[in-house]
Amino acid sequence: MGNPNILGNDPLKKSGPEGKPVQSPGLRLKLLNPLAETEEAPGPREGHRSRETDDLLDNGFVPSPRLKKSRKRLRKAAVRIQNLDEALGKRVRLIEDRIEDSFENLEKGMEEILHRLNVPAPELGNLEENLKKAVENYEQKFESVIGKIETSLPRAQERKAVITKIKTPIEKGQKLLRPSFYRDLWRKFSMLGTGDEVDEFGLDTVFEDRIKPVFDFLYDKWWRVEAEGIANIPDSGRVLLVANHSGTLPFDGAMIKLAVRNYHPTRREVRPLVENFAYYFPFIGNFMAKTGSVRACQENAVRLLEKDEVVIVFPEGIKGPTKYYKERYRLQRFGRGGFVRLALKTHSPIVPIAVVGSEEIYPIIARLDFIGKILGFPIFPITPTFPWLGPLGLVPLPSKWHIRFGTPIRLDENPPESIDDQILINHISEKIRAQIQDMVYELLKKRKSTWRG
Repeated sequence: MGNPNILGNDPLKKSGPEGKPVQSPGLRLKLLNPLAETEEAPGPREGHRSRETDDLLDNGFVPSPRLKKSRKRLRKAAVRIQNLDEALGKRVRLIEDRIEDSFENLEKGMEEILHRLNVPAPELGNLEENLKKAVENYEQKFESVIGKIETSLPRAQERKAVITKIKTPIEKGQKLLRPSFYRDLWRKFSMLGTGDEVDEFGLDTVFEDRIKPVFDFLYDKWWRVEAEGIANIPDSGRVLLVANHSGTLPFDGAMIKLAVRNYHPTRREVRPLVENFAYYFPFIGNFMAKTGSVRACQENAVRLLEKDEVVIVFPEGIKGPTKYYKERYRLQRFGRGGFVRLALKTHSPIVPIAVVGSEEIYPIIARLDFIGKILGFPIFPITPTFPWLGPLGLVPLPSKWHIRFGTPIRLDENPPESIDDQILINHISEKIRAQIQDMVYELLKKRKSTWRG
């Protein structure tokens, strides 16, 4: 009963002693509210001000403390309403995006389900119609909800019109901002020139044939490789190739592989076992898997040899390619003879190989191993060209290469229990290491120049 607006009273019709209409404080507050549209202001409070005070306030001579507080409250309320308006607008756009994604996923799911069901034509049509009706009902309900939300917000129609105009370029721009766009682009680029089938270790013969001209150039023109004794590799059956290791990057394995493929009578495929550090470099691991390399471990080697493959191992491990240039062509220790145990287990002949020329392609004059650990590499080499020349320093130097394939060594005369005899294994390993070292010295004696051979 205290609100005159509820009773239908009009506070403007009340007159003072001089017949002037008395304006209520609530009405003046309403006029100052920029967000008020249709609601009526509350009526005057009990104990309102006198006529003289109202006249002074109407003429703007006396500032009212209550009016100042009311204005501050109204400004705060206006800011809150504006923030709420923006938040609700963002929420509406988010809901629209999620619903659009849901429709796309639903459509893809429908196509996949219909394809798997393989329903005859008449039943398929009915099923599609039912699903379309369900989707249409869902869209209608969603649009009605969105319509209610938009009508409850001020300036919703204007915002919707602006969003509609810029929706298409925004969607196109969003594709460029999504990581999936670049991931799909890289996947398509990486699949160029690849085959439809790979073996269990990732060998892609189509990709290998496409990049073969690059390695043919390195073999014939850049390093001018001379290979001898390739016929010592059997024409069929399992074979274990054992070679000295150098060159920082595994180019020696690639050149041995290419020599056998190009000049062996049966063009056999060689599968190099590569140390883990080579897979630390970006894209190198995937590239090496496609070209036939396999991560070095006993299990992978056994599986390859049991399939009568030609496998090449480097018993020096990471010590070989990371040694200083002053220690070139001095073979490091052959570990604990794992390759001998592998040959005994799989009854594979061993063909020793000596490589000369690979020590000079990246001559290591210093190492910053602490930087290598930070970058995730076993070492950080310093060569005459790297890192001084930047990326150009990664180009290998054009030294002259010589590769010699030795006579096969067969271990069939050893009894089966010799696989557990560590002393025998170390003895055979050291004997093969000494043989490869002698082969390296013989090739060095024949070489007149590092660059011309």
